[in-house]
Amino acid sequence: MRAPPRLSQRAAVKRQRKLLKSGTTAPEKRTRTSGEYRGCRWNRGKEGNRTELKETYDRLLLPRRLADDIHRLDLRREELITKLLPKAITYDTDRVQTTPEDRVAVVMAEVDELDRKIEELKRQRFEAIQEIAREIDLLEDSRERAILDAYYLSGKSMESIAEHAHYSLSHTYALRRHGIQNIIKIINGIAI
Repeated sequence: MRAPPRLSQRAAVKRQRKLLKSGTTAPEKRTRTSGEYRGCRWNRGKEGNRTELKETYDRLLLPRRLADDIHRLDLRREELITKLLPKAITYDTDRVQTTPEDRVAVVMAEVDELDRKIEELKRQRFEAIQEIAREIDLLEDSRERAILDAYYLSGKSMESIAEHAHYSLSHTYALRRHGIQNIIKIINGIAI
């Protein structure tokens, strides 16, 4: 059976008006979600495969995200420490001295709080790296292990990994994807 021909926009508007006058509505157009397309690579295997893949990517990227957070807090800490340095005297404004306030104590309290947060993030990053390293070591393919280790644990870019390994960039991405899919299989207890 052939599909009905597509209506022009004008014909579609006329049809919609006619349906509204008669009190009925047009049948709703069903849109597919990304996992429902027949040729979609994510639709292979179990239903939860896409969710598991996203969770695995997020878990593998955790050390990189924590490193970014640590760097951001380090910059904030350095900014606060520069506030402790003496300022130059300005002569262009009339300054009337008011009650002196102890800015040093307030800034040092903020610096101490940032130091505590940084240490906690470093501990979390260390634990995440250890867990991810154990999972990567379970992979059978040494190429997948090398790429996942360089990208997720060493923080190298995919371009530099591809150049160093003498692979094309697309092949490097494919090896990374296969390695992640194999990690999911190992975690779920499925033989590779």
